[in-house]
Amino acid sequence: MKKGKFINGNSTYIQIRKRELRKLLTLLEETYKGATTWKEVEPKTADVFIAYCCGYSVFPIDTNINRVVKRIGIVQKYII
Repeated sequence: MKKGKFINGNSTYIQIRKRELRKLLTLLEETYKGATTWKEVEPKTADVFIAYCCGYSVFPIDTNINRVVKRIGIVQKYII
């Protein structure tokens, strides 16, 4: 395979992946905006929901959870 053909092939692949990434980001933004229009869903809840749906193992840490895990010795310093 010639070097020029290899570079052109990678360039096309990168352009396709960038388009896919833009579509995904647009979808995530629309999902976030849609979820936060409900009065019961706050921005933090929408963030955690979207991250979980994307396959991330997430758990929201608020000030109360932070204080409890510090007090019982799970962590040595505050997380947030």
